[in-house]
Amino acid sequence: MRLHLTIRHSFHADCRWVMAALKWAHKQGADDDARTIHEVFAGWIWRAYGWRQFSKAALHFSRGADAAAYASALAAVSSQAGSSGEEDLFITRAVLQTLACANAKNAQRQLQHAAAVLEACKAVQPVVAQQPLVRFCELLLQALQLRKQQLLALLRGSYGPSLQADPSFDAYLDTVEQVYFNVRPAGGSGGLLGSLLRGLMEGDEADDS
Repeated sequence: MRLHLTIRHSFHADCRWVMAALKWAHKQGADDDARTIHEVFAGWIWRAYGWRQFSKAALHFSRGADAAAYASALAAVSSQAGSSGEEDLFITRAVLQTLACANAKNAQRQLQHAAAVLEACKAVQPVVAQQPLVRFCELLLQALQLRKQQLLALLRGSYGPSLQADPSFDAYLDTVEQVYFNVRPAGGSGGLLGSLLRGLMEGDEADDS
C-alpha cells in the first residue's frame, strides 16, 4: 500500500485524508494496511514539521509497528525540545501513550508494540536504561503481561514521585488500567484521556482497530 503525502497540502487537509484512508482500511478488514498508514503518516509529520508537530506524529507512531523509527524520532525530539536529563520523560510518555491507545481488541498488539518501543529506545539511548522512569516502564510492561493489577498498583505507589514529573502520566495509567484490567478510573481522568486519544484517532478507532 502506498501513500503519497506532500507538504504542499495543508496539514489539516492531509489529516482528513489519512482518517478517510484509515476508515477505508478497517472497513476492508485490512488492519496491517491501517498500521502502515499510521507509520507512513507519522514519518511524514516528523520529517515535514519536526518537533513542532511531534505530539501529532507520536499518536500515529504509537498505532504503527515501526518501533525503531519511533525511538529514533524520540531521541531527536528530546534533544531538540527537551532539557538534558529529560530523555526518560519522552520515553515514558511514548510507552504510556502506546498502551493507552489500546482497546479490548488490540490490547495485546499495543502491549507488544510498547515493549518494542521501549527496547528500541534503550538501544538508541543506552544511557537511559538505569533511569527510574525507564525502569518503571519495564516493570509496568511485566505487570501487564502477567495480568497483575496489584503489581501495577504497587508500582504506581513506589514510583509516585518520579511519575509526578508529568501530570499526564497518572491519567495515562488510569486509562491503561481501564483497558487492561477493566478498572473504572476514580474521577474519570483516565476515561477522559482515553476519549481524547480515540477522538484524535477517530478514523482508526471507529472500527476498533
